[in-house]
Amino acid sequence: MITVLAGGTGSVKLVRGLVAQHDKVNVITNVGDNYWLYGLYVCPDIDTIIYGLADLLDQDKGWGIKKDTFNFLRQMEVFGEETWFGVGDRDAATHLIRTNMLKNGKNL
Repeated sequence: MITVLAGGTGSVKLVRGLVAQHDKVNVITNVGDNYWLYGLYVCPDIDTIIYGLADLLDQDKGWGIKKDTFNFLRQMEVFGEETWFGVGDRDAATHLIRTNMLKNGKNL
């Protein structure tokens, strides 16, 4: 079994390489950049690893879900909210599910 410390958008390449070579890989991911956005708990580095391993990662940006839409974000802008973080619709669903799980006693 391999354990790897991962942080930042570049770490997904390392993790994908390890997963391709080994049956069991533990990933300890940076949580220092986690934050609350619109009442949702966002974990950028964890999500980048998950999306990368699931072949969902937007390779052009290095984060987020490929071919995601941004209707949620545009509506938040209409409401006068800050939209500096480009959270996509499917990405927002990830944050919503995570937030609900945390509120129900689950952990990261």
